[in-house]
Amino acid sequence: NIHGELLSPEDAKSKPLEVAAANWYASGWLVSKLSKDCLLVDTGSTSTSLVPVLNGKVAAKGFNDLEKLMKGELVYTGALRTNVAAIVSHIPIRGILTPVSSEFFAQSGDVHIILGHISPEEYTVDTPDGRGTSKVEAAARLARVVCADLDILTMEEVNSIASYVYEAQLHQIIEALERLFKNFNVDFRDKPAYTAGVGGEFLAGKALTLYGFRNIKPISHFVGLKAAKALPSYALALMAVEFLEGREPRNWMRS
Repeated sequence: NIHGELLSPEDAKSKPLEVAAANWYASGWLVSKLSKDCLLVDTGSTSTSLVPVLNGKVAAKGFNDLEKLMKGELVYTGALRTNVAAIVSHIPIRGILTPVSSEFFAQSGDVHIILGHISPEEYTVDTPDGRGTSKVEAAARLARVVCADLDILTMEEVNSIASYVYEAQLHQIIEALERLFKNFNVDFRDKPAYTAGVGGEFLAGKALTLYGFRNIKPISHFVGLKAAKALPSYALALMAVEFLEGREPRNWMRS
């Protein structure tokens, strides 16, 4: 739950607000075993969680998604499923800042396919138009965001759109970092920062670099790539070992 306790199914049912969307705590608990003072930035398919750790404890101040949004501990920008219209309201097209359609024409997965950040196989969610995950299909979806198609826009122009949206995503994460720093009155930039999730390196890691973090460590270096992409589940399994067996889990860290 939000206090780092493992509950029985019966207790969980009686305290739904304490267990709903509390997976971030498990991830923070795991990185607290790596550094007593640090920040975890986990960018998944849909959102980015920022989990502060201070004095060896998860120090989050938000205990539900609303509070976390308010305090800079959550931002709804992710590597695959974020509606492009939720990232930008305008896109520069041929020198003119052009409004986007609010329809669900393209999502962040299309942006990152075009930019080469993910492979078609890593595009694991449904596409907005039900078509494939090739670069050309993604480009066609992204062109529709400004009510165009690939007969109207060139691939070079669509690549520029993708780059613009990507930069906007990075700034969404940076804005959350600024809010978090203000709420904690702590500058985490001199502390280790761990990245996780499918967008851990090209979104979380890049945003941290732009914001001046100097000690950025992909969590995959410690737990492997597969575990890093599903860090809350992996961390919860280790937490269960500690809770049920009364000992620190062994051999969980890669040598």
